[in-house]
Amino acid sequence: MRWRRHKDVVIDGQAKRYYLSHSEFFRDIDMKAIDALVPSVPMEQVSKGHTFFLPGDQVEGLFIIKKGRVKLYRIASDGRVLTVAILGYGDVFGKMSVLGLASSGTGAEVLADALVCIMPNRVAREFILGYPKAGLRLLEQMETRLEEMETRLEDFTFGTVATRLAKLLLQLDQEQTNSIADFTHQEMADILGVYRETVSQTLGTLRAAGIIELKRKCISILDREKLQSLAESRE
Repeated sequence: MRWRRHKDVVIDGQAKRYYLSHSEFFRDIDMKAIDALVPSVPMEQVSKGHTFFLPGDQVEGLFIIKKGRVKLYRIASDGRVLTVAILGYGDVFGKMSVLGLASSGTGAEVLADALVCIMPNRVAREFILGYPKAGLRLLEQMETRLEEMETRLEDFTFGTVATRLAKLLLQLDQEQTNSIADFTHQEMADILGVYRETVSQTLGTLRAAGIIELKRKCISILDREKLQSLAESRE
């Protein structure tokens, strides 16, 4: 089964060559090899809410994020959405059984408008076989992702909702603009594994403490130091 297509982006060969060569995945790969990939690797501009694949879809291939954010998620038996990871620039995701990325229980959805490079299964396999360093970088990303999941599990077990929400807000503002736009309370609840009402109440507490300001479709961080302190707290 192919991935769920959205909208092809008209990107000329030179621009695509630039995008590929500046990706960590292709670091140290000679330009001749990248030039050979250009015709076989489409790029798609995808909007928030677009689904690349659903849990259960039999899709194989790799997706490399050039901009925007994508969440990997699973659906619990009670219907709740459980976010496994939030990915951004340079991250790679997808399903390739040869690399142990074939979990059919995971879905991928765009959290913020994104530009994504897509390597079909055949192209990805041939490339990784020809350039093992690229495969090692993928495995390194998987290791980092597993460590992040272990940290989230620890936070889920021992951390308060306020602590976990503070960490999430800092993660969503990695560029440190002190502004987080277009994330609903429900989306944050799905990421944290709690109810929407719990997120709304906790955001209200942070607002009352002068740490954040709630605006329409936007959360402004007023006191980053206090938010960081809360994120590191175990109480």
